[in-house]
Amino acid sequence: MPFGINPVFKMAEMGMEIDLYLTQSKTNYYQQIFPSNVKIHFMDNKFIWSSGRAKRFIVKIFMYIFFKTFFKKYDIILGAGQVGISLAGFVNYFKRVKLIYLSDEFPHVYHKSYWKKLEYYFSKKANYFIVPDESRLDITCKTVGLSPNTGYFLPNIPLSVNIQDNDWFNKLNIPSNSKIILLAGGLGFENNIDPILSVFPLTQNDVYLVVVGKTSEYETSLIFKHPRIIFINQEFTDEEIAGLISVSTCSLGYYSDKEDLCYVGKSSGKIMRSLLIGTPVIATDFDSLKFIEEEKMGTLITKPLELIEAINYCIQNQKELRENIKNNIHKYYFDKYWNNFVNKSQVF
Repeated sequence: MPFGINPVFKMAEMGMEIDLYLTQSKTNYYQQIFPSNVKIHFMDNKFIWSSGRAKRFIVKIFMYIFFKTFFKKYDIILGAGQVGISLAGFVNYFKRVKLIYLSDEFPHVYHKSYWKKLEYYFSKKANYFIVPDESRLDITCKTVGLSPNTGYFLPNIPLSVNIQDNDWFNKLNIPSNSKIILLAGGLGFENNIDPILSVFPLTQNDVYLVVVGKTSEYETSLIFKHPRIIFINQEFTDEEIAGLISVSTCSLGYYSDKEDLCYVGKSSGKIMRSLLIGTPVIATDFDSLKFIEEEKMGTLITKPLELIEAINYCIQNQKELRENIKNNIHKYYFDKYWNNFVNKSQVF
């Protein structure tokens, strides 16, 4: 779940006219979820991308955003991520309005030095900055050089969920009394997928691991082939995924300890969405994820082999965990933190 989606929704609800520039290929997804006062602009222009990701690309993308916004009048400009804040800061150089920096990764985790320099430069110009977990506030201030008084925390949790019943057990061709362990979304080293796939066969015979995402390289691997590991390499609607989460015993948010992932906390869309739906989670034992164990909404692990015991714990304590989620998830609703930002910053 992209970090910038919720603020766009909330500003649209306030009646603002919004130009949303996206550095990705064109898709119908955003037109379907946003109201008509959000104008979507996909920056998939061939002129921009013909230079690949070299320095010439930077010149082209800055030229593009300059001419697209030259005659526009804005009251507020927001930039999400490294490219986002660089473009937003560049536009704001000419507009001279309030600039808000949405940071879900520290600048130093990127490898391209020229993008790092751009993010450092333009983020310092921000009037306010927003992070998706409290643990990122102080570090962002120190890393970028921002005042703590300008920082706010907004959890990366969906505003709401609609659940579509797809008869998932029948669709997956597994017994209806099976236990589904779900790994959905980003797959790769940061999600510890190799260790997960390696130890999962040690689970009991009625437990199935369902992996949803870009799974092609794992599906064809003899190393990870197992009758109780199901790979799904197709796109689902938000409602369909919510339905799958709702019938799962737990969701996995077992992140690696690389780069800045120890600060993942409430920026994890897969964790926060699962909790909002009411499904327990197994996550990495990071300080930023301690709230899961403190509220007894799941369990935390460090070593891959601990996954087996964690799965058993979620199976045995399913009713209690779901009840705890029901009683505590309201503490992390987005609206609570958004209203705090709006009221304290007086930016709108």
